Amino acid sequence: MANAEKHKTDSVDVFCKKIADQIAADLNIGEGTVAVAILTNGTYVAARLQTALTVEQVNDAVRKIEQADSVSLTAAPTATAPKTNLHAEMMIWLQHQGAMMEVAASRPCCKLCAQFLESKRISYPDVGDWPHNGWINPETNEAYVA
Repeated sequence: MANAEKHKTDSVDVFCKKIADQIAADLNIGEGTVAVAILTNGTYVAARLQTALTVEQVNDAVRKIEQADSVSLTAAPTATAPKTNLHAEMMIWLQHQGAMMEVAASRPCCKLCAQFLESKRISYPDVGDWPHNGWINPETNEAYVA
């Protein structure tokens, strides 16, 4: 956990979701998704589909959460990828693989991301009921076609 502490009443996935929601609001993304994960070293990383997020964007969101919740969080460099169909959760996994413990996003995970995360024993708070045509498996680079 970041700085070995967490909010007295919130779980890690709630923190990740708060950060993702804050970044999504700051960027005014609307339908887009921001994912935030906690790594084994206690730092938070973020990614957005097809868009690199900067450390400053993550730190700004973290500062807002710290002020609102009186907690101390640590941001890490953010996940980046070229424009692909990799979902935000998969971009983080691709960059941090074994270090990823939990992830939450500003929208529920798609079914395919959820299945992949479960296969890696990575926790996530919620899943939508849609698969995504063109979803890319980050291990095989194979696309899902409905």
